[in-house]
Amino acid sequence: MAKEARGDFYPVPIVDQNTRPGAVTRLIVFIVVLTGAAIVFGLFRERLGDPFLLGMLGVLAMIGVGFLFATAIGFVQITPRSTSDELSKAFVDSMSQGLLVTDTKGRVVYANRAYADMTGAASAADLKTVEGLLSDVPEASVTIYRLASGLRDGQPGDGEFRLAQSIRPGAEPGARWYRARARAFSVPGQRLPLLAWQLADVSKERAEQERFFLDLQEAIDHLDHAPAGFFSADQEGRVTYINATLAEWLGIDLTSFTPGAVALPEIVAGDGMALVRSVKADPGTTRNAVIDLDLTTVKGEALPVRFMHRVSASREGVNGPTRTIVLNRTQGEDASADLRASEIRFTRFFNSTPMAIAAVDNSGRILRTNAPFLSLFSSVVDGDAVDRRVRLDTVIHERDRPA
Repeated sequence: MAKEARGDFYPVPIVDQNTRPGAVTRLIVFIVVLTGAAIVFGLFRERLGDPFLLGMLGVLAMIGVGFLFATAIGFVQITPRSTSDELSKAFVDSMSQGLLVTDTKGRVVYANRAYADMTGAASAADLKTVEGLLSDVPEASVTIYRLASGLRDGQPGDGEFRLAQSIRPGAEPGARWYRARARAFSVPGQRLPLLAWQLADVSKERAEQERFFLDLQEAIDHLDHAPAGFFSADQEGRVTYINATLAEWLGIDLTSFTPGAVALPEIVAGDGMALVRSVKADPGTTRNAVIDLDLTTVKGEALPVRFMHRVSASREGVNGPTRTIVLNRTQGEDASADLRASEIRFTRFFNSTPMAIAAVDNSGRILRTNAPFLSLFSSVVDGDAVDRRVRLDTVIHERDRPA
């Protein structure tokens, strides 16, 4: 373990037909060849004669002069060769994903140690290609066939598949998820391209995704069964989400609900939309507002509610999606029920009357308005203006203000 921690352990690939002999190996081969040539010349010197010796010396002299000339012009370099090949090879050899390289005829050119460990191959003879390993497995055959067909057309591809058990024989029982990638690449000096297959076990990643999905589903379930209603609408006022509580109050069937199919004006009764539209946020900010209004159920009944309404706007001032908590004001059997009922009746009368009503102070500043007032004077008065306590003469034409 200590050696592995220091990086002394190197995952030698199980198949590497592109391996070239190292410097020490080449030196040993050169010494053996030179020694063999010397022994042969010593044994047959009498038979070969001096002319052959002079010819050999001349050839070697020419080789030496050519080497010196090539070194002088930079064609041959004495400096250590670049480590780019060693760097890329070490990276591929130590990949945690299985990598298999074959030629166009399906012969294995390279397979790293991770691929051997993943497929259970103990030697090069036990090694199988990805197609040979998974083509007969029903769960993976469709994905592998699609990737192989794409390779024949020169197109890269990837895909995931689930197996009832691990590819490696003798592994722990249980389902596994795998991700396969395939692409063709060209090698300098070779006419035909090579085919690279990557195989990775993504079971842990899939388990994490499923766990996150279950947590998300649980959070949505909590929101759906909250004691308060909730909905979200886009910039155009289309309802994109509604929880089960509010859907039950309105009589909407969630099984047939389509995001964006229901518009907010369809469920807000009377001129209540004027109150909703009057809440505007400054560019790049959000704003919260409390609005008392009526909603319309599927049966056409009025449902008095209180909106905890939040609006947002981008930095360019474009309205963003809205999110709203809805409180049902008809519920409650405590001592305050009569007071709440009276407040609901007043709010309903105040917002549903056909007259525009505004409450002003002794300075002529608007304190409160009803929905028809905001709807009638929406071009000059909105929720922000009411909060700023604008004067009533803001909605009066300039020629009539002196009166």
